[in-house]
Amino acid sequence: MTKIYWILLLSLFVLFSLKGIVDADVPVGQRDAMRVIAEQYLANRESFHVFSCYYTRHQIVADAMEEVLMGNYREKNFQFDGKWYVRNGYIRLEQTCDPLVFAEAKEMLERQQIPQNGQSSQKTSTVVPISIPCTNRLIIRNNKDGLELSYSELLTGATLLPAIEQNLDGNIRSTPFDFDLMGGSEVMNPYRVITDSLNGQFAGRYDGTQYIHGMSLEVITLFPENGRFEHKYGFDPKSGFLPRYVSIKTPNGVVLEAVIIDVKELSGGRWFPIEVVTLTKRHGWIIGGYYKVNAISVDIEIPDDVFLINIPRNATISVANADDQWAILDEVMTVGPGTLEEVRTFCIDFVRAYNEEKIPFDIVQSVFGYTMLRVFACIIGLAMIATAVYLLVKKRITRGRIT
Repeated sequence: MTKIYWILLLSLFVLFSLKGIVDADVPVGQRDAMRVIAEQYLANRESFHVFSCYYTRHQIVADAMEEVLMGNYREKNFQFDGKWYVRNGYIRLEQTCDPLVFAEAKEMLERQQIPQNGQSSQKTSTVVPISIPCTNRLIIRNNKDGLELSYSELLTGATLLPAIEQNLDGNIRSTPFDFDLMGGSEVMNPYRVITDSLNGQFAGRYDGTQYIHGMSLEVITLFPENGRFEHKYGFDPKSGFLPRYVSIKTPNGVVLEAVIIDVKELSGGRWFPIEVVTLTKRHGWIIGGYYKVNAISVDIEIPDDVFLINIPRNATISVANADDQWAILDEVMTVGPGTLEEVRTFCIDFVRAYNEEKIPFDIVQSVFGYTMLRVFACIIGLAMIATAVYLLVKKRITRGRIT
């Protein structure tokens, strides 16, 4: 009996030991290092509760990241000025293009409206997809409810994005913290993806200290999409664990690189990226963005009206992926992060009122059309009967005369 007891006890011990090994895809020491790095990054990032940041973004074309870091570009063109305000969950991002670039984008859009080949018929016109180089945008967001409104001056329209619709490809925001890869509101930030790896969603490992572009960095490599992608992050423990180096690699090689060239220490031991470059391989060219922070102020007073935007009369507002939620403004609408839910309600009410006005008209039009068709059919029928009677009478009269 004693032997059986010890055998069972030993079996349970081995079973639970093996379970721990199976669950931990990464050795305990590596897991601890990954968790500490992720938490340190998040602590620094979330320490910026209130700030204003003015920066510029240039679009660049280069041969390689090494060339960019030495100041060598094939092309470097100003794209837009950025103003970024954050106050305890309220966010405003303003992007103002170079006037010449904006005029070019406007002209491209106007040309897109003109039918090709000189044809004026909508059926024969050809719509050619175009890439707008830049558009003036105003974006406000309320982190509390996750709603975000983006207004485009070029398109004279605004889009409301509910939390569930937040973009993951970087199209919602473009800031020095974004790196063109973290996505809307940085939903793909390093803390999130490292935590996903530690929770077993995909493989990952801590690769220790490495020297990358002359910087001593703590490196973590992740393998999402069943290993088809390799995400590499190089964190700098001397600057708030900012990811000074980021890369994404596919079987075809590195497709994206981002480097924080320079950083700034602010009060409370907080670190902010002030010079960032990103490069993406696209259609045989290596293109990207160069961010330069011109001013950063933290823990300041930001008035409420900074977060307000005015959407002009005749502009359209639509809720993403909701065909029954849209509106056309008949007067200027002032919107702020605290009223975004009201904007959604306004769109719902607008469509309801539109349908209530439109449906009776359609019914009347349908009934009227059906009635007119019947009247027309009756007239035709009567005419045919009258004609038949006339011919019959005429024939009899003719016979009487002959007789």
